[in-house]
Amino acid sequence: MTDVKKTPSGLLVAEEADDVPNSVAHVPNSVAHVAEMTLEELYHMPPLPSFEAAQAEIESEEQGRHIPTATDDEEQAERYLEWLRYRNGKIDSITRRMDAEIAVLEHRKEQLLKSHLQRVEYLEASLKKHLWESGKKRLDYAYGTLTRRKGRERVVIEDESAFCFKHGDTPYVATTTTRRPDKAGIKDHITSTGEIPDGADLVRGDDTCTITLTTEANL
Repeated sequence: MTDVKKTPSGLLVAEEADDVPNSVAHVPNSVAHVAEMTLEELYHMPPLPSFEAAQAEIESEEQGRHIPTATDDEEQAERYLEWLRYRNGKIDSITRRMDAEIAVLEHRKEQLLKSHLQRVEYLEASLKKHLWESGKKRLDYAYGTLTRRKGRERVVIEDESAFCFKHGDTPYVATTTTRRPDKAGIKDHITSTGEIPDGADLVRGDDTCTITLTTEANL
């Protein structure tokens, strides 16, 4: 069972009972799932362990497990794949949990800032109205200064294509030309003719190794 308690700072923190394991089962399946969770569900998620606790867990796992730097036989390769699956699972679990924690904090931030932002907009609009009605360019007060600055002029064109068509041969229209090598076209030319244009080269990257990990259902 999970309880939600409020800290002195007002932050809701989920506390998990001892009989419920802190497992991946509590973690949302994906970032999209996190977005679909209700605020109550997010608040009820068990808290992440502290950084120190997580580091201690890693050190405990690694203790007595020497992983050689070579994979000379099939048994060692199998062990590497097992560890790779485990580490990828840890990365996925931590990422999904942190996404959920961030979702909670973002919601709290939005709620806490909402009323303040509305009041800031109201106060700024009222002070601007006060300055405009004064007819002055500057008003000085103990807690701040109101200054009226002349707006910057800018040209607005509703339909740029129509404007360019109408004024194409006038200084009102700037003509720019962009030149760059067509790498796809060059590659097709080299592949079909074997001819490499001067100044170009066809380079093959290093071969890559694709690792496909089995799922739990396939074991």
